[in-house]
Amino acid sequence: ALLAKMPKALWLCFWPFMIYAILFGFGILGFAKFVIPLIVTQSTALLIQWGFYHSFLSWLLEIFAWIWALLMLTFIIFLIARVISAPFYSMLAEKTLTETGTIKTPEHSLGSWIQLNLRMLGTSILESLAFAFFGIFLFVCSFIPIVNFVAAFCILLIVVYDSANYGYEVL
Repeated sequence: ALLAKMPKALWLCFWPFMIYAILFGFGILGFAKFVIPLIVTQSTALLIQWGFYHSFLSWLLEIFAWIWALLMLTFIIFLIARVISAPFYSMLAEKTLTETGTIKTPEHSLGSWIQLNLRMLGTSILESLAFAFFGIFLFVCSFIPIVNFVAAFCILLIVVYDSANYGYEVL
């Protein structure tokens, strides 16, 4: 309902979506070209070394490696796209808060715009670094049996939380 009152806000929602879609598309192409062959060769070499190459374990290991690599690729692309989309999120937060009357209409000068975008970029980088730190911690935890399911779930929760929350951009 709020977006219906603000047609310009739809464009501010569209551009981050396009950034995510383009980066994810290039990420999948890179994944198919570089990561899948790497997973196949490394898991095959590891299974031959362990003597399990023709067993059910070889298929299971490759399937889990592909799934985990896709999850990590999604998380990394998400962090990169988040930093690139920071100016759009800051403008969307500003428009929404102005429209709802939470803040006064800000002055529209080049200096204030640059200052706002630099502040939002710093905020976005800080938040992305925090998410990357937790993501690396969860990645390490993913090598522990049973905990790996919880770690994957927590990584997806980080992505969902950050996608649904843009209130941090107001600070």
